[in-house]
Amino acid sequence: MIKVWVSITRPLNILITACAVFIGALLTGTLSPLSKIILALCSAAFICAGGNVLNDYFDVDIDKINKPRRPIPSGKIQKNNALIYSVTLLACGFLLAFFISLQAVLLAAIAVVLLVSYNAYVKRRTGIIGNMLISMTGALPIAYGGIATGKIHGILFPTVFAFLLHLGREIIKDIEDVTGDRLAKSCSIPTRFTPQVSYYIGFIPLFFLVIITPLPFIFKLYNVFYLPLVLLLVNLPLLISFFFFRKKLDTANLHKLSNILKLEMVFGLLSLIIGTL
Repeated sequence: MIKVWVSITRPLNILITACAVFIGALLTGTLSPLSKIILALCSAAFICAGGNVLNDYFDVDIDKINKPRRPIPSGKIQKNNALIYSVTLLACGFLLAFFISLQAVLLAAIAVVLLVSYNAYVKRRTGIIGNMLISMTGALPIAYGGIATGKIHGILFPTVFAFLLHLGREIIKDIEDVTGDRLAKSCSIPTRFTPQVSYYIGFIPLFFLVIITPLPFIFKLYNVFYLPLVLLLVNLPLLISFFFFRKKLDTANLHKLSNILKLEMVFGLLSLIIGTL
């Protein structure tokens, strides 16, 4: 039973969020004060977990079609219990921010508001705006890590990097979920356009990311190792993925592409870390 309650929080996403907070701190050039960084890790992890559960709560009708094995549609967790669980996790994450700084409280509040508004209203009614909001919540952990150290310089580009990668992935994921979204009358991009057009739209932020990745090296913000790493680990796989999957838009391939983009986030952050050493 414990396994079910853990799985609904999506532990891998939580781990990635925690890593992003740590990397955000690392990119400022210091891991001090360590106690506040650890608090930021925990705070972001709770907020991420609460947001993931909240997503399952509001998406139960769609998940009955797209992902019936998830805890709520499968009946393993009651819908009302999931809501209580989500609110508890979000509250824990927000309260921990008070032990970091006022800036952290503000950022945590923004994250909670974005998650609640996205899941409760924006996701089904605004299409690309919803994708942008959820992508912002995916990028905020990097800024959160910078705030924990009290030195936020050096985190602007990594935050933009994470936002663009999240945005492309969110649109690609919507193509995978289009059947349930149409039945739920969601206004996602794939419910308005063909899968092919939606796919191209999803790659617009990813292509923009490819274009801007050399800029920190050109302006000498990162060391000599950054550029070859980001070209090899991020840009090249993104371009290969675009051409490989563009005519293979079935559910299985879209799921593979979504996982590849998640892995690209890890590789991208690794490139940034090495670039700052």
